[in-house]
Amino acid sequence: QGTLENMTTGVTEPTPERLFAMQEEIMRLNRLVTDLRDLSLAAVHELRLHLRPTDLGQLARQSAMLIQPLLDESAQQLQCQIPSRLTLLPLDADRMRQVIGNLLVNASRHSGSGSHIRLSISEQSDCIELCVANDGPCIAPEDLPHIFERFYRCDKARPGNGSYGLGLAIAQSIVQSCQGTLTAESEYGAWTRFRVTL
Repeated sequence: QGTLENMTTGVTEPTPERLFAMQEEIMRLNRLVTDLRDLSLAAVHELRLHLRPTDLGQLARQSAMLIQPLLDESAQQLQCQIPSRLTLLPLDADRMRQVIGNLLVNASRHSGSGSHIRLSISEQSDCIELCVANDGPCIAPEDLPHIFERFYRCDKARPGNGSYGLGLAIAQSIVQSCQGTLTAESEYGAWTRFRVTL
């Protein structure tokens, strides 16, 4: 807002770099407002989902493709184990892509350069299970019980990373709205695994 005021009064020149930075900030604030709206709707069971028979494996493959440029930046390797055919589930495809993308981005963000991330799906007799696992520093034992709470952030020392601690809370709300569960386990200093059961 201060930058914009300076531009309108002629104090600051509206260069492409400054305009691009302002555009990024507007996009970030839009995402924050959308996340807060989704959490509010989920809290009163009004988060609307468009459920239709969906191949979870296809969503996972699409998410893996979209995140690859981010992984390339950190020389991280993504290993996928996704069956070619899965029983179709009543899911909101866009929302479930949001869940998988959030888990993959978190795995990348919280594991170091050159680390390995694993995306796997297995079908049981009564459910389909999707797992995202990564090696690296992982989640401290005192943080693990709180990671699905809104605004809870494990990396409190890095407030400028664009995270507000909403992603996992939203992901859990979406999964629960699809009659599933989202859980996490971690061995500190070794690995972390998020498990979506539908």
